[in-house]
Amino acid sequence: MSDSRSNTDVLFVVLSLSIWKLFKMKFIDLFAGLGGFHLALSKLGHECVFASELLPELQSLYKKNHGIECAGDINQVDISSIKSHDILCAGFPIKI
Repeated sequence: MSDSRSNTDVLFVVLSLSIWKLFKMKFIDLFAGLGGFHLALSKLGHECVFASELLPELQSLYKKNHGIECAGDINQVDISSIKSHDILCAGFPIKI
């Protein structure tokens, strides 16, 4: 006997990813780290319009990996400088 639920689950995931690829959305990446969210969303065709990362060494890696200059401390960012976006990604901030 086959498990139709697992087939349904797989179909749902495939359709969900297909829908995500249809709509080109803009996202921001807060507490960006190395850019895991950026990597995933850009592979789906979405565009990062703002990134913020506190640690300078991670800022430089983010720029090297994704070509985007990260803002530093999000508390110091002028909110009006953050472009309009559809998705807000935020990694768990680490304590320094």
